[in-house]
Amino acid sequence: MGRKRNGSGERIKALARELPDEMRLDNDRMRLLCIAELMRTLTDEAHPLSTEEIRGIIAAKFGENAAPSKGTVIEDLRAIRESGCLGLTIRTGTKGSWCENTRFPPATVRLLLNAVRSSRVLTDEQDGELEEALLTLVSRRQEDLFESDRSHKWIQVEHRARSQDENLDVFKTCGTILEALRQKKKVRFRYTRPTFSGGREVLTGDKEELTGNKEEVGIREETPIALIFASDNYYLESYANPAWRHTNVTRSRVDRMQDVSVSDADEDDVEELRDRLKERMRQNFDSMSGDDRYVVLCVSSDRINMILDHFGFDAKFFNYTDLDDVNATALFPAHVTQSTTFFRWLSGMGGRIRLARPLAINGWANKGPWKNVQEVTQAKLEKDYEELCRGYRAYLAAAAESLEG
Repeated sequence: MGRKRNGSGERIKALARELPDEMRLDNDRMRLLCIAELMRTLTDEAHPLSTEEIRGIIAAKFGENAAPSKGTVIEDLRAIRESGCLGLTIRTGTKGSWCENTRFPPATVRLLLNAVRSSRVLTDEQDGELEEALLTLVSRRQEDLFESDRSHKWIQVEHRARSQDENLDVFKTCGTILEALRQKKKVRFRYTRPTFSGGREVLTGDKEELTGNKEEVGIREETPIALIFASDNYYLESYANPAWRHTNVTRSRVDRMQDVSVSDADEDDVEELRDRLKERMRQNFDSMSGDDRYVVLCVSSDRINMILDHFGFDAKFFNYTDLDDVNATALFPAHVTQSTTFFRWLSGMGGRIRLARPLAINGWANKGPWKNVQEVTQAKLEKDYEELCRGYRAYLAAAAESLEG
């Protein structure tokens, strides 16, 4: 029996050492908060604590004179339970009491941890800070389980290349852009691209004045439309007036923006562009900009998921064939951006999704997503089809020319 009590005493001391070093208990109000933190940090459904164990941990941490009575511990647990504060729920069973974080259950925290670890908008330092913050939402026992899952390689997270430039603070840049949006001002910035030497160079406009004030070289001043999180990166969609490199609506990766600030100039009217942004996002591939095209795609039945994944689960198909499941096809009217990433996606389908000549659309297209789009005419579809075919052939020819032999 002596060994059991001794072992229990060592366990209590070990649990007390897991509490934050800065924790203080100088009065009754602090005691209530200390017990709440103790329950949040040290307990879960698989690791409850009895009132005597809670009292013992406080005694081990702050001294026997600071330890409350068992009755006080019970009253404090009841107060925490009934207050509804801190997002904590206290449960009591035959083996003791434990805490549930009702706002962030362990499964949610695990999902958030994996999202952080796979994010490439973060630097390694920011990743570490966020992981540490997320782990405070679960008990130490659950934290140990998370680490065990990772060390045993039971959960694998896709590796993503990250910028190691600590000067490119995506959080700060996003905050500045949002402040410009709130103030209805333009945003000033330089846009960069990586170089072979490992550095970055500032992109300039078509007719950049390299004389005069060199501090203004590469500065762009544009109206922010919205921040977009897509393809694992933050992007700023903005309106350039005058046009930037022959384009008014531009999309810039936030981690490539430098010297970002809120301009004194008032924003241009971009409400219509903002209202149509959701549709433009669905037609883009990998957030690459380009000319809008209305296209008919011929889709094989084994590639339906590819359409749903990109265009949404509300996608509508027309003109189904009566062939067997393997060779069945349907037509899908799509609104896309003509870009190399669209062609890359299309070529990766191995002909199972292909461009289709838009013949006799009146019988079906007007019932689909183009029903209320006045610009979609037979002539428009024919023109867009020809432009896409021309661009696709050029893309495939360039890829073939790059092969040796």
